[in-house]
Amino acid sequence: LLWYDLFKRMFYTILIVILIQPTCLLSVDVDNKREEMLNNNYSHILSSKDIDKYFTLVTTIDKPISLKKYYGMQDLSINYYPGTINIILSVPHDGDLKSNLNTRPLGGCKKQNSSSTKCIYQHPCPMAYKMNQIDCPISRGRDTNTRLLALALRYELNKLINLKPFVIINRIQRLKVDMNRFIDEATFGYGENMKAWMLYHFYIQHARELIVRNIGKGILFDIHSQSHIEGWVEIGYLITSEQLKNGKYSFRKSTLTSTLPFNETELITGYKSLGYFIEKYNYPATPSPSHPKPPYSSYYEWGYIIDEYGARLRTDNFSAIMIESPSKQLLNKTRLFFYAKSLAKALADYLIELNIIEEFSENIKMNRRVVSYKTTIISEINGKHNSTDNYSTSTSPYSSEQSQNGGNDPNKILQNPIETRNSSDFLRSYYDPEQT
Repeated sequence: LLWYDLFKRMFYTILIVILIQPTCLLSVDVDNKREEMLNNNYSHILSSKDIDKYFTLVTTIDKPISLKKYYGMQDLSINYYPGTINIILSVPHDGDLKSNLNTRPLGGCKKQNSSSTKCIYQHPCPMAYKMNQIDCPISRGRDTNTRLLALALRYELNKLINLKPFVIINRIQRLKVDMNRFIDEATFGYGENMKAWMLYHFYIQHARELIVRNIGKGILFDIHSQSHIEGWVEIGYLITSEQLKNGKYSFRKSTLTSTLPFNETELITGYKSLGYFIEKYNYPATPSPSHPKPPYSSYYEWGYIIDEYGARLRTDNFSAIMIESPSKQLLNKTRLFFYAKSLAKALADYLIELNIIEEFSENIKMNRRVVSYKTTIISEINGKHNSTDNYSTSTSPYSSEQSQNGGNDPNKILQNPIETRNSSDFLRSYYDPEQT
């Protein structure tokens, strides 16, 4: 009987292997065919040494600039690359620089002995609340090499269309500050962390307003990575997988402006969608004509950045899209090289098809009107109150001199992080030039 059971188990094991093998081989074959095709096209730079040279080139060919000349601010935690086109690439989660900022807790606060599902994010937790990692988890992982991807996209887009997008990269570790969450969850109310968060969003707002005021239309791509089992490029518009499944979505609730020349179905899941153009260059994407309905458990559709700077909360002609790349295409530099080239071509085709691309006249790098609007904001961040005609040349907003001089305390700006989460207008009210 023992030998019979052993034989039966071996038989079923072999049968399962035989049945599964074709599927595994098919998946491997698809990857091999893609890489074989790319290898044939780029065989002259396939060595690891040449791949390293390529990424050295894309990260050094342009230098990030400081806005100190214009706003009296300078900080190494933000890499800001000015653009010559109405496109922004944002990289919030590839921070690698160590800092003395407070580390965010592992979870938010939840009321004890209560049926409420509400989480609040401050430290320490208020009375009657306790940290809860299960119901109020905090994401602190790094989207490794999304910085390299963004700079490679800038380089490749310049080769394709002779224009460079703005690139804004956060270098602070995500366990300190999460630039893609509301300020309460992003910082837990720590003063210096809040300054770092505001600074990053100031740079995005700066680039966005340069585009809107000089060109009148534009788009932001928020660059991330994920390790979902499907290995698809996930494209987020604030439309849930359930809405995509039911076909119940509209421009009004998405991050795309309704002034784009096609309807929402064409732009989200159809042949004018970013997913279509990515798949055109041999990388599966969702939503797209091939994968219009992403699985519920393996799809990221929301992020603070696209929510704040896209079309849902604004009336101007500016869109925002989140691109969640498969981590397997980013962690290996050879794969990243091929992926960046393909994604750049997809973006170029998409932008041309939707008639979004427009160059800054006279290659504008800065705009004095925007500077005058913004000086009051930076004066507040720096703890000073200069007039809008007096451009500050003070120290970085991270200077400890502020606290010594009794400068603007971000905790006074945000007395209660609980209330901030209920108000999506917080950042806008703080940065909007019409309200300064």
